[in-house]
Amino acid sequence: RHRSILAAFARLHTRATLGTGCSNEAGVEWPSVSVQIITYNRPRLLAQALEQVAAQDYPGHLEVVVVDDSPASAAAVIERHRGGVAAQYLYLADRRYTIGEKRNLAVANSVGDIICIWDDDDIFPVDRIRQQVSRMVVREANCS
Repeated sequence: RHRSILAAFARLHTRATLGTGCSNEAGVEWPSVSVQIITYNRPRLLAQALEQVAAQDYPGHLEVVVVDDSPASAAAVIERHRGGVAAQYLYLADRRYTIGEKRNLAVANSVGDIICIWDDDDIFPVDRIRQQVSRMVVREANCS
């Protein structure tokens, strides 16, 4: 499914200029993006990561999937800082999970056409997702 969406989008937008993103003049939608944030006991960093995702200039649909195995739930942090971006929160209180287990859970619970990894301590510019997706689309890439 992911490959066919990207291929169709790229065929219709071969004129896209990198750095400005792809236009939507042909009525084609940007691929949806699921941003996965893995966290453990760092609510301040999680809040900053959520605010940065909410500030992205990506014209397509964004969702955030937060996977957290902290001793205390960060549900209030997510609600306060998600900025209108759809968010899923997987709170795993039963034990500590490896980062791989948490990433796999995030992917399994994502609905986006593209998965974007965004750690809770990452800092990116507001055009990070748009730039990354437009480059993937133009190059018909499966990953970046």
